[in-house]
Amino acid sequence: CLLYGPPSSGLRAVTGFFPNDRFTPRHFFPPSSLLHTRQIARDVGGWVGPDEARVAVDYEFIVRCHEAGAAFAMTGQLSVFKFNAAWRRNAYRRRDVGEQSACLAALREDSQAHLRRELTTALRAASEDRLLRVETPMSTSDKASAGAVLNQTFKGSHHWGDASHCRPVDRPVRFPCVNENAGYEWHSLEQDGNGSAFRWSGPACHSAWVLPVRVDRPLKLTFQVIHEIQAGLLAASRLSVNGRTVEAHHRPAEAGGFLWTAHIAPDQLPDGERAPLLLTLSVLVDCALRCRHRGWAWGALFVAAGLMVATGSLSLPKVWHPHNHSNIKGALAYVQMHREPGDHIAASTWTNKAFGLYAPGYGLDGVALWTYRDTPNAQHNAYALVRRICSGQAPGRTWIVISHHFGQRQDFLALLHTLSPMLPAWEDADAGAYLFDFSGSAYCKRYTASAPVGP
Repeated sequence: CLLYGPPSSGLRAVTGFFPNDRFTPRHFFPPSSLLHTRQIARDVGGWVGPDEARVAVDYEFIVRCHEAGAAFAMTGQLSVFKFNAAWRRNAYRRRDVGEQSACLAALREDSQAHLRRELTTALRAASEDRLLRVETPMSTSDKASAGAVLNQTFKGSHHWGDASHCRPVDRPVRFPCVNENAGYEWHSLEQDGNGSAFRWSGPACHSAWVLPVRVDRPLKLTFQVIHEIQAGLLAASRLSVNGRTVEAHHRPAEAGGFLWTAHIAPDQLPDGERAPLLLTLSVLVDCALRCRHRGWAWGALFVAAGLMVATGSLSLPKVWHPHNHSNIKGALAYVQMHREPGDHIAASTWTNKAFGLYAPGYGLDGVALWTYRDTPNAQHNAYALVRRICSGQAPGRTWIVISHHFGQRQDFLALLHTLSPMLPAWEDADAGAYLFDFSGSAYCKRYTASAPVGP
């Protein structure tokens, strides 16, 4: 039997081979790859429930047949392609048979060619340490009931959360990493030198987390991300809540790594889906391939250390935001209150989309806007912006609005300050508005005679 890990994981498993052609209870294989007589099934009492079974109900049936004296013989042929529901979250609820349909179509078209391709893929998985060894520990005394509910819940045959047990969030709540059943969405729990727990996401590209909370007010979700294995992969990540994508942004954390933040409000979810919350983190495979990190192209590539859920700020009554939003509305409100006729605004390409979304609400959509590229070279960013403003013979003062890459603003603003002193400004933890008047500066006068260019 060839078993397929979750899509995008690259995992495979092969069962049905027994060392020295001798079966022992250690060597589990799916019953779908077993052909047996009716009589042996009657002799062992058929399948029993999880309260009676050891480890799992399918394993119990195989072991009872063995204990009754049945001999298992290998056919030497691959007879089953199994897309294991236990490795696919909510498989029974989604009822997606796309993988099975594609496999069946390939077999009908050319069964031998498909078999060669799949065996080659399994060999590749083995060479990349992605071929799973499916065995049952001989020392285990666990009853099937111990893991049955978790397994059924993960597969979706049971509801994955009881809304009556979900709490409203009226204060910050932290959810640490736990070593729960994850269907290869997460690696096992680890600890750093200080004893703090963390988990690598993957090997699947989609890693989910069930939170027993109720969305009855705007909430802010903050993930602590310790590390991304390839620069840029976090920026290509996506966050969804109960299957609906929400806008998220990240910024460097003071202690290292990143804080990845998103907002969710009741009106973003149907009435019956506001508790509990299934958060899904996804890394785009195409990005991993573009980053030339093919060995990891199947997996989500960062470390999640914990999650904080808090009530949304009252200054953010609307919580759907463009991907580069970072509390820009406070900055826009300050500009609205203090701007004068002839003032214009400058924003980076990162901030530009957020500005375009919210500016009309603050009467700023008619204000001249200068957009600059936020490159790693802060000196180039500052001088090029001022040159464009002065070359364009734009009279009046300039409001610099920053709402993304906010932690990197200091060098940029300091360079602008060397060209012209900063006037009144406003900022909070995530965004700011800074007023300059470059028109009288010596640097600006060097370019005021240049041909006009548009903002």
